[in-house]
Amino acid sequence: MFCRECGNQLEGMEDFCPMCGTKVIKDTEEAGQHFQGEMTDHGLHPHEVDPVHPAENPDVRDSIESESNGKHGPAKREDEWQNAKDKQSGDPHPQESVINPDEQGIQESSYIGKSGNETDLSAESGGHSAYPEEPPYDPYSKTGSDRGPEAGFHTESAAGAEIHREPLQDAPSKKSPLSKKELLLAFGIPAASLLLFSGTAFAIHTNEKNANQKAESLHYEGEEYALDGNYDQALKKLSEASKLRPENSVIQRVKREVESARKVEKTLASVDQKIKGKDFGEAKDALNNVRNDIQTRKSPIFDPLESRTSDQETDLVIEMVKTESAEMDSVEEIGEQLKKIYTLKTAKAEEVKGQLIKKIVTISQKTSDEYMKKNNFDEAISALRSGLRYTNYENVELTSRLSELEDAKASYSGSLPVFLEKHWAVINSKTMRSKKPPLQLGKVIFEEDQFNYVVTGKVKSLTKSTLNNPTFYLKIYDKNGKFLYNEDVPSKEMAIKSGQEAEFFFFLDKEYGKDIKVVIDQVAYRK
Repeated sequence: MFCRECGNQLEGMEDFCPMCGTKVIKDTEEAGQHFQGEMTDHGLHPHEVDPVHPAENPDVRDSIESESNGKHGPAKREDEWQNAKDKQSGDPHPQESVINPDEQGIQESSYIGKSGNETDLSAESGGHSAYPEEPPYDPYSKTGSDRGPEAGFHTESAAGAEIHREPLQDAPSKKSPLSKKELLLAFGIPAASLLLFSGTAFAIHTNEKNANQKAESLHYEGEEYALDGNYDQALKKLSEASKLRPENSVIQRVKREVESARKVEKTLASVDQKIKGKDFGEAKDALNNVRNDIQTRKSPIFDPLESRTSDQETDLVIEMVKTESAEMDSVEEIGEQLKKIYTLKTAKAEEVKGQLIKKIVTISQKTSDEYMKKNNFDEAISALRSGLRYTNYENVELTSRLSELEDAKASYSGSLPVFLEKHWAVINSKTMRSKKPPLQLGKVIFEEDQFNYVVTGKVKSLTKSTLNNPTFYLKIYDKNGKFLYNEDVPSKEMAIKSGQEAEFFFFLDKEYGKDIKVVIDQVAYRK
C-alpha cells in the first residue's frame, strides 16, 4: 500500500501517512481490474486484466483525488462490473463489493451495457463484433448532462449495431465529521506556520531596522571623533558599525581613511621624539613626507593632522634656532637666527625670541664698552646700532645707551685726545703679531752697569709711510715665557722711513737676569 500524496510505502496499519500526514484510505479487497470481453460462437468470453496499483496508474490516482472530493461514483461502477462478471462466469455466489463507510476504496472499472447488472452482447447485423473496451474513468470529465449529447451512447456504423450507454450516475456522497487531529492538520498547522513565518519576518525586519539605526549612529559618532583628531575612538566606533553592516561601502571607506590618519599620527609622534633628541635632520625629512601625504588627501578627516604637522614644523625651527644660537657670540649670527622665528606667535617661540634678544643686547653693550675704553666713540655707537637693528629698534636698553654715547662724543670732539686721535696713529698688537708685521725687531744687546742692565735693540720699518716720533710699547717675558712687565720706550730717531732701522734702549733690573725675551706689542707714531 502506498500513500496517495507522497507515494510512501505503508504497512497497512496506519491511519495517517507518517511522511506527509495524509489520511490513509484502506481497500477491503483488491480492485482496479478491467473487464474486457470478446464475442465468440459460444457467447461472451470474458478475460481479466492484472490489477493496477493506484500508485502506478494515473487514472487510478485521478480516481483517488475524486474520492477526496467526496464522490462515490467509481465504487458503484465497480459493483456493477463485478455483478456482470459473476453472471458470465456462472459463479453461484457472486461477490458483493463492500465499502467501509469510514474508508474510501480505490477501484477502477469499466461499464458496458444499458443497465447496471446486465450486459447486452447481441449484434444487430449478424457477424461477430468485439465488445468495446470501457475507457478509464476520469473524475475530472463531465458527467451526466454536462458531458454533452455524445456521452450517453455510442454507435458503430460499420457493424450496423448500436451499443447504448446509460449516463453514469454519481453515487450519493456521504461525508464523515472531521476529527480533532484532522482539523489540526487541515487548519491548525498551516495557521501556526503562517503566524510563525509572519512573526519571524517581522522580527527580522525589526532587527534589520534596529541594526541599520545603530550602525548609522556609530558611523556618525566615529566621524565626529575623527574630525576632532581622536582617531582611536573613531576607529573603535567605525569597527563596531562595520560589524553590523560589513557591506556598507561608506563605513568601510571612512574606516580606511581613519586607519591611514592613525598611521600619520604615529609618524608625528615619532617626530616629537626626534626633535627632543636633537635629531633635526631625520625630523625634518619625516615632516616633509607627512606634509606630502596629507596634501594628497581630500578628506576633512586629515585636517587635524595638517594642524599638528604645522605645529611640529614650528617646534622644529624653534629647537634648531635655540640649539644653534647657544654657541654663537656674534650679534650678526644671533640676529640671523632671530629672523627665522621673529614672526612666530607661539608661546615657545616668544620665549626663545626673548632669550635671543637679551643675548644680542648683552653682546652689543659689551662691545660698545670695549670701544669706549679707547675713546672710540664711532665703533661703540656702531655696535649699539647693530644690536638695535636686529631688535627692530625697540629695545629700551640699547636705545638709552646709544643716546648717552652720542652726547659724550659731541663733548669729546674739541678735547686734546681728539686732537691726538686726528694726528696720531697706532700699529696695534694684532698687526704686530701677524705673519708680516710692519716693524721687525732685530738683535737685542745687554750692557751691564753698576745697578742695571742697559738693553739696546734695533727695529726695521716695513711700512710704506714714515713713522714720526715713534714710541715702542714692549712686553718683557722670562726664559719660561712668563710675563714680567710692560715697558714704553721712545726711539732715538725722530723719524723712521720705510726700510730704515731705528734704535731704542731701556734699563732692566739685574734681578731679572739676561735670560729675558723682548716683544714689541704696539707702536704709536705721529702721522
